[in-house]
Amino acid sequence: MTVRTRVFAAAVACLAVACLAAPMVPAPVLAQQQPAQPAAPRDPQVVAIARDYARSAELAASLSRALPAISEQIVRNVRQRNPGASNDTMNAFSDALFEEFLLKRAAEIEAAVVDVLLDIYTKDELIALKTFYSTPVGQSIIKKQPQLGTKMPEALQEWTRRAAPEAVKAAAARLKASGKDLKL
Repeated sequence: MTVRTRVFAAAVACLAVACLAAPMVPAPVLAQQQPAQPAAPRDPQVVAIARDYARSAELAASLSRALPAISEQIVRNVRQRNPGASNDTMNAFSDALFEEFLLKRAAEIEAAVVDVLLDIYTKDELIALKTFYSTPVGQSIIKKQPQLGTKMPEALQEWTRRAAPEAVKAAAARLKASGKDLKL
């Protein structure tokens, strides 16, 4: 898994947790939380480099591709809380959520991506990333990322299907050798 992929997996996971947990957190808990400390000022030149890299590597677009799945989870949660809601109502909510969550917040998505980049990379690393992903080879890699995003989970699922039974048996054998027994 590339650093780029790990960054986006982490960003998507954080967004998913934040989006799915926010409506479930009781108001008194939110009121007790301390206000966030203001972030240290960032060098505008480095922010611009990070933004240029994010745009050339289509990082916000990559993150945006994950948002429909997050939206679907939110809609499922709302449907569970509203079992009597009609399909028309849920479809209207889904459409409105998509517009509010993705379309109207594109700048926020980009800002979140830039913040992650600034937290992880140095100025020199950002320049190198921007330079590489601006080349024809870099652009070709970007265009292939959706394929990678599709094939990696499939490959992991296939590997898990093959490896998990062997690992379970081996773990059980180790426990049995130490005098512990589990039913599998």
